[in-house]
Amino acid sequence: MTTKKPVNMGNKKKGFALPLVLAIMLALSALAVVMMELATNRFSIYSIASERERLYNAAQSGSEWGKARLWESRNSLNSEQKSYTGELGSLAVTKTSGEELAFNLSVPISSPDITVEVTILDCNYNPDSAVYSGNLPPVRVFSGDISTSSSTPDGTSAAISPDELTFLSSSLKGEHAFVIRSKAIGKDEKELVVESMVAIRYGEPMEMHVLYWQIKN
Repeated sequence: MTTKKPVNMGNKKKGFALPLVLAIMLALSALAVVMMELATNRFSIYSIASERERLYNAAQSGSEWGKARLWESRNSLNSEQKSYTGELGSLAVTKTSGEELAFNLSVPISSPDITVEVTILDCNYNPDSAVYSGNLPPVRVFSGDISTSSSTPDGTSAAISPDELTFLSSSLKGEHAFVIRSKAIGKDEKELVVESMVAIRYGEPMEMHVLYWQIKN
């Protein structure tokens, strides 16, 4: 008489449990990879936003430095109309002594790992269409006449700066206008440029006001 051996159910359960455990471990590993990737992406986005904010603050500091530089030099600025020669440097603001106020000038700021370069350009110039550049500031011819005018400033050229012309729908004669460009350069040569157009109003009292402000990139 043949006797059947009893079946060991425990071994079968162990056989089923092993693939299940492996599947769960694989799923948990995949989830961990996904969570790490999400965390890395979030940190990367935060770092980019944080770096851009630091660049913006630095560029804004440079812009304020430029305004202060203009204001402290207001009584000694060269008011003669400039001629654009194809080089942006030909529009750099100068004093009557010939001293340049700022052209790609590095200015001190509180962030040691960010460099800020400030350029102050004169809007009182005669453009040369043959050497046109999209990097030119708006044209606004300066006159010593301080009488009121409600029209678009004489000499403004929509061909040079049509997007910025809208900011100049009205003006006062006797205003000398300037463009201040402040470029902040950070890690990996990332850049952010803040541009503002300001005008010094000659009269009583003498004053400075902002005509437009924008982030260039």
